[in-house]
Amino acid sequence: MTLTDLSATELSARLGAREVSAVEVMAATLDRIESIEPGFNAIVAMPPRAVLMAEAAAADAAPRRGWLHGIPFAVKDLVATRGLTTTWGSPLYAGHVPATDDLLAARLRGAGAVFIGKTNSPNGALAATVSTRSTASPATPMTPVARLAGHRAARRRRWRRGWCRSPTGPT
Repeated sequence: MTLTDLSATELSARLGAREVSAVEVMAATLDRIESIEPGFNAIVAMPPRAVLMAEAAAADAAPRRGWLHGIPFAVKDLVATRGLTTTWGSPLYAGHVPATDDLLAARLRGAGAVFIGKTNSPNGALAATVSTRSTASPATPMTPVARLAGHRAARRRRWRRGWCRSPTGPT
C-alpha cells in the first residue's frame, strides 16, 4: 500500500504520529497526479510543484493545526481560494485569482489542509457534466475517451487514483 492509497483519516493519524512527513505525502500525491492527470483533465488549476513542496515543508515545521494538517487537498473550482485561480467553471472568470478564501476554504486551511489545486467544474455548477470552453472535459479512468457525468463519479475517480482524499474513502 502506498501513501496515495490511504484515506485522509489514515494519513492524519500517520502524520500526527510522525510516521510520515507532509513532504513525503505531498511528493507521492504530486507524482501520482503527474503520472496520470494529463489524460483525465480533472485538475484545472495547480500551483507549481516547488510552491506545494514548500507548503508541505512548512506544515512539517509548524504545530499541528487540525486533523487535516499537512494533507494535500483539492477542491472543486467552485470554491474561492486565495492565490489560486478560481473560475467557477466559466470562461468569464478566466484568470480570476481571489484575494481571500471563502468560508469552506478558510476552514479547510484552518484545519491544516494544503491546497494542491482545483478540480474541473461545470459552468457555475449548473450542469451534470463538464463541458466548457475554458477547460477540457474530464474523462473517466476506465474509458479515457468517454466523458464524466456527475460530481460523485469525479470524486470516486480522484480518490481511487490517489489524487485527493476523503475521511472514509470514495462516497
